[in-house]
Amino acid sequence: MPKPNKFSTVAVKAARYEQERNGSNPLESWDKAAYEVFPDSESSRKKGCPRSAFLGLCEEGLVKGIPSGEYIRGKVNKAYVIEVLPLLKATPSITEKELWLKACRALKVNEDKKYNSQMHVLKALWDEGLLNEELI
Repeated sequence: MPKPNKFSTVAVKAARYEQERNGSNPLESWDKAAYEVFPDSESSRKKGCPRSAFLGLCEEGLVKGIPSGEYIRGKVNKAYVIEVLPLLKATPSITEKELWLKACRALKVNEDKKYNSQMHVLKALWDEGLLNEELI
């Protein structure tokens, strides 16, 4: 299995923090995990795309232990990960790059659009069993 990127680690930590806290504040848990993973990089801690992908999954009640709710304003990064959930469920061995390309095609986004770890967040949560599969 390939080594996860650091945003994969943040997503898994944040989901586990929320499970410990009964899903009270996924943004706060993301920020806590991001600080632990990126103690010396404020720009990485504030990177919006992976955070929005995580919070978008939380909004839909797709992350175990986190109730659905309104956690983000922007919805584009949420759309990327939601779009490919059925594909990931059907083909768990699919790569992050393949997921990204499928999301771009489905949402009619230029495939050259810069990738910002959204699919690493999704795949890490899936691989760790932190997604509510019955909702996909």
